[in-house]
Amino acid sequence: MPTIEELQAQLDSEKTAHAAAKAELDKLKKPKDEPKDPPKDPPKDDPKDLLDKAKKDRQSEDDKKNETKTLEGALQFNMHVESLVKDNEDILPSQISDILKTAGKEKYDSAIEKANALKSAIVQSFFAIESNKEALTSSQKTKLEDYLKLTKTGKEDEAGNMYENLFEPALQTLKKLKKAEELGKQRSGFSTGNKVENDYKERLMNGSKKVHLKEKGDK
Repeated sequence: MPTIEELQAQLDSEKTAHAAAKAELDKLKKPKDEPKDPPKDPPKDDPKDLLDKAKKDRQSEDDKKNETKTLEGALQFNMHVESLVKDNEDILPSQISDILKTAGKEKYDSAIEKANALKSAIVQSFFAIESNKEALTSSQKTKLEDYLKLTKTGKEDEAGNMYENLFEPALQTLKKLKKAEELGKQRSGFSTGNKVENDYKERLMNGSKKVHLKEKGDK
């Protein structure tokens, strides 16, 4: 028969085994640790984000339209620039004809590059004649001065704007003066102008004639 000491030792051993078994059972029952930040459902598009996307899409469409418009304008200009120069050869500097010939020998990466190069050269050649600058307003003269300070690349980048807003209006003014002179109706042709305006136009026309005649004589 076991002694009291043996029974006590057996009881302690059973308690220890029971405690270990209970701890193991509790461990098995315990759920795995949940992540601190469980994944959330993807957020719905913010209205502001949609607005930004819409603006970007519209900007992209506008950019494409502008590129197409610019290319079409360049193609039209390149096709008709020779006719423009020929039709106005008695007004434009003879140097511009030489510019077209030189451009015909050059290679350009695009129609836009060629158009910009031609417009830049035409603007510079035309306004190299001081009398042609008289057709410009004070603010336009300032813009021209700033333009002429640009680098070659800068001039070509801004050539379209200068051609459209400075060269073309000045050319139209000279054409009107020439027409009035040919018809012998200078005063009636500008009957709405005052004496100061008519004197200015007369000086402009005379200056242009002198330069043109000098160029003709140099040929």
